[in-house]
Amino acid sequence: MTRNERKLFFRTIALGVLITFNVILLDGFGLLDPLERNLYDYRARDCQFFTPPPTDRIVHLDIDDPSLAEIGAFPWPRSKFAEITDEVHLAGAKVLGMDIIFAEPQETRWLAPDENGKSPSVNDDQKFADSVRNADNVLLPLSLNLGHVQRSQVYLGTLDLLLKNLEWDDNEIIAKLRGSPIDSKDLAAQVHDEYVRAHEEAM
Repeated sequence: MTRNERKLFFRTIALGVLITFNVILLDGFGLLDPLERNLYDYRARDCQFFTPPPTDRIVHLDIDDPSLAEIGAFPWPRSKFAEITDEVHLAGAKVLGMDIIFAEPQETRWLAPDENGKSPSVNDDQKFADSVRNADNVLLPLSLNLGHVQRSQVYLGTLDLLLKNLEWDDNEIIAKLRGSPIDSKDLAAQVHDEYVRAHEEAM
């Protein structure tokens, strides 16, 4: 390597380090965010060569500012979700998936007294449950806390096998546990109960 080549080499390294440092600095202050948003729009619009085109078979219903202005502040009564479920079902949707976790029961609401002075109650949870049951195509998210469940011998055996091969399903696990010290007449039922939790921990 000649003297000029060495000089060019070290100048190139210095320039690369300087540019990298400046990019990190600009990104740290958020000055590259507008550029990234524009470039992302361009990539999404013009560079998705192998991505299927958007479909009109999926409809996304947003809880956005206009919705909140029209219906009221969130959280809404479950009876409102019952109405939404009924309307979507009547519109002919094949599946309705809700991206909302209904973690706690909703307290019974009491309406204004009628002419007899009685205040009728509204069970919003029951209305929503009836609508979901009637539609028969509603997917609701579920949050499970599996961290404090006691580990049985069947669970530990299932976990041990899944750590060796995550591809085994519950029936293969049952077959492999047959004849082991934890085999019993209700082994299949126990494995079916423990499989999801053990598979999650194994992952």
